[in-house]
Amino acid sequence: MAPMGSLAYRVIYSKWIHLTITLGTLTALSIYTFTANMRKNSPHADLLPSGSDFASHPFDSVAMVFEVLRLDAEVRSAETGAKRTREVDDVERRARYRKAHGLPAEQGIASWLPNGGKAVEPVVEPVEAPVEEVKAVGEEEDGVLVGREEAVVPVPEPRKKWLGVL
Repeated sequence: MAPMGSLAYRVIYSKWIHLTITLGTLTALSIYTFTANMRKNSPHADLLPSGSDFASHPFDSVAMVFEVLRLDAEVRSAETGAKRTREVDDVERRARYRKAHGLPAEQGIASWLPNGGKAVEPVVEPVEAPVEEVKAVGEEEDGVLVGREEAVVPVPEPRKKWLGVL
């Protein structure tokens, strides 16, 4: 063991030195993995600068990597847009086919459900609470002028919970 207070002791027990080494190693590995993956999968891999370019011209190389990333994102966005357009066109064609052949409009599992899978809203009838006789505004009762009164609607009792669940 290094004696307490020595340089070796401070290096061995320093959180910041270990944190710097750990994060530096993880950052270097993630950058390497990212670039290796990009070289393998990117259609613009030939535009990426070589390792020696990073050493000799680091700022230009990083700018070129960002440019390649932007080009990659544009290509991916165009492919995704085309795929979505194809899917929308396919759904439209299927709907026209169903209509032309007299098939039901519901598709998939929805056609097996009652009402074609459409949500049916329950009919709620208004509940009329028993209202006691309400005096009109300005009407007198036992010599006292009655103000505006509202009908009081009884509040239903809350449901009892079973193990904290309704």
